[in-house]
Amino acid sequence: MSSVAQVFVIDQKDFNSIAQASKIHVKRKLFKKVITDKYYEVLEGCSSYKECFKGSGYIFGTILVYLENNGIDVFAEEFQAISNEVSENRGNSTIIFQKNESISQFLEEMNRNIEPLQLFCKEFSSNPVEHELLPEAISFLKRNIDKLDSKNQFLLLEID
Repeated sequence: MSSVAQVFVIDQKDFNSIAQASKIHVKRKLFKKVITDKYYEVLEGCSSYKECFKGSGYIFGTILVYLENNGIDVFAEEFQAISNEVSENRGNSTIIFQKNESISQFLEEMNRNIEPLQLFCKEFSSNPVEHELLPEAISFLKRNIDKLDSKNQFLLLEID
């Protein structure tokens, strides 16, 4: 099974709009139901940048667990409720990152010495495709976290 991962650079002021739009609205009429889903329209309208990962998005779960196990706090704690709301409404994993030099530096170190992460990945996941994607996934995550240029910009990682 595969998943899609994509990132969006968003401003903090747009969090509530994105959370509201994450809800799918269903109106039932006599012989039909009308489904309204404006999430991606709102999300893309609010984002200044979007990039899709070309590979299985599941690799990011492994990387995030590895970062957490190494004492790197990856989550923007104050926005965890919004991440959880969007994840629940969309049935996916949505994580909000803020600019964080320790994450960026750790990802850079992981790029230079990937062996510890590869060993962790082999223990954590039996999917050999994930192991091959590690360098590309680390570069993808670092490149996009480094795009954040203000304290009000955040990276929304969506694994669907």
